[in-house]
Amino acid sequence: MSISTMNSGCSQDVITCIIGMGDIATHKSIEWAINRPLLLKSISVIGRLMNDIAGHKKEQERKHVASSLEIYMKHDDVTVEYVHELLSKQIEDAWKDITKECLVCKDVPLPLRMLFIIYARTMNLLYDSNIDGFTHVGEELSNHIQSLFVRALSI
Repeated sequence: MSISTMNSGCSQDVITCIIGMGDIATHKSIEWAINRPLLLKSISVIGRLMNDIAGHKKEQERKHVASSLEIYMKHDDVTVEYVHELLSKQIEDAWKDITKECLVCKDVPLPLRMLFIIYARTMNLLYDSNIDGFTHVGEELSNHIQSLFVRALSI
């Protein structure tokens, strides 16, 4: 799992976001993130597994590289449904780790901790209902993006 989560891009995305956070982007906070704290590992697990679940069928049609689902199924000789349950449990555990870490990491600034929560929530939005909204942007995701950036609320 550690190799696949490193390959998910989550770590690079979040560290890039930290660098753009102004005064919060101290040397200490960047070093903390580069050392892959549990918060970073957890969002990487969420991103990787949600992507694997959502993209599994399409990837198999393309004879793409084996996903986490394929590896579990072949290694343990189990059904895709069983692996969905197993990976969903791992995603749930990663959310619990995020919650716990956000409560106990008092030396990490709140905006930095919130970045991890927001990033994980974005994964939920992109891969809602086991649909790969990152690769295949549908009407629902398009509407979310438009509501944030195109159809601004007047105050």
